[in-house]
Amino acid sequence: MVADRLHLFALVETWHDAVDSPQLIACTPPGYSYNEKARPRTESALSTRTNHGGQCLFYASYLSAREVPLPVCKSGMEVLTVYLRGARHNALAVVIYRPPDTSITAFFDDLGDVLERASTFACPVILMGDVNIHLDAADDPHTIKWRHIIDSHGLVQHVTSPTHRQGHTLDVVVTPSDCPVTDVQIEPPTLSDHSYITFSTDLQFSCVQSAGTVRRRQWHHFDYDKFCSDLCQSDLLSNLPTDAVTLVTCYNATLQMLLDKHAPFADIKRRAHVNAPWYDQQCRLVKATTRRFERAYRRNKTAESHEAWRRQSLLAF
Repeated sequence: MVADRLHLFALVETWHDAVDSPQLIACTPPGYSYNEKARPRTESALSTRTNHGGQCLFYASYLSAREVPLPVCKSGMEVLTVYLRGARHNALAVVIYRPPDTSITAFFDDLGDVLERASTFACPVILMGDVNIHLDAADDPHTIKWRHIIDSHGLVQHVTSPTHRQGHTLDVVVTPSDCPVTDVQIEPPTLSDHSYITFSTDLQFSCVQSAGTVRRRQWHHFDYDKFCSDLCQSDLLSNLPTDAVTLVTCYNATLQMLLDKHAPFADIKRRAHVNAPWYDQQCRLVKATTRRFERAYRRNKTAESHEAWRRQSLLAF
């Protein structure tokens, strides 16, 4: 992750049990955080035996991330969906794993449902994972069904070379057609029987806030008394229309004219600045908690709320 300067790093079959599993903590480099989902253990599997399955998405700590809860897949497909917020743009990362012993028909039903839910987000979607389908076999009915579902959602599969030790393409990197992917690198399997896949796409996750110009009303010039005076002299109050259509038109035109007069638009140039890389999700959480204690104190003005705010402030610093 560090050597390749990755923003995101998705893993499947992590074989972990919980968010505080030692193997996840140990392999998280400085400057990275992660969201995970372990495979639920059944009562018969509650033992010290390895918990197969599981997923994890590592991400650069200056990104804000939250898991998007989805219904449990009936096919047994494992899905981890994470909503990521950068300085300029957001993205939805979907990590999937289909165990090879699950129903392929039910898998396609679950996949369609996940993609429909993902399409409700107004941001690019990146689907990554292992589907355990021989996607290199163009005439295979399962491959044809996969392509039909992907195409029907306006998505593109960017992995076209073998990704498994036995020479098949099992792993996917899928994005919308308007979110181009470049420099797809597929390394031969070494530690795993699957390839290490890297790719580039411009999601503008930079920690630099973009500069630009926005149009805003100059509310600091707004004079309430003058606005009311002009409103009283307008046709909306002095010559009230009698029918509903004319009344709505007059209402909109009058308010638009008065707002343009008392709070005109102005072009505001925003300055570009760099978000501190150390200001990660943990810092945001501590800050929000401290502000919550502060509001409680200013609302209640009690010694107990003041002491709670003071103790939380010490943690923040």
